[in-house]
Amino acid sequence: MPEMPASLVCLSVALATIVLATTTSGLLTSNEKKDILRAHNHFRRSVQPLATNMIKLVWDSELARQAQYTSAQCEYMRNEHRHDQSTQYDYVGENIAAT
Repeated sequence: MPEMPASLVCLSVALATIVLATTTSGLLTSNEKKDILRAHNHFRRSVQPLATNMIKLVWDSELARQAQYTSAQCEYMRNEHRHDQSTQYDYVGENIAAT
């Protein structure tokens, strides 16, 4: 795929986030998880200028559960405690979007 401008990368990431947030059951199949990660990682690799240490994202069921819980609150705001909720990661990123 061709390189994409940062604004399109942000839009694509937002669309992937919307898919996660609007799944009615809150559960994704393993193929859906792979597709979301594949697209997300592709767009992360396409940013310009290139990142010097772009870490590949992997699925984390506990973080997904926390994200689903946060999105179910229907408040358009970041989860300020997301870093405290993970013992495995020093930093937890978050994408939010609304339609």
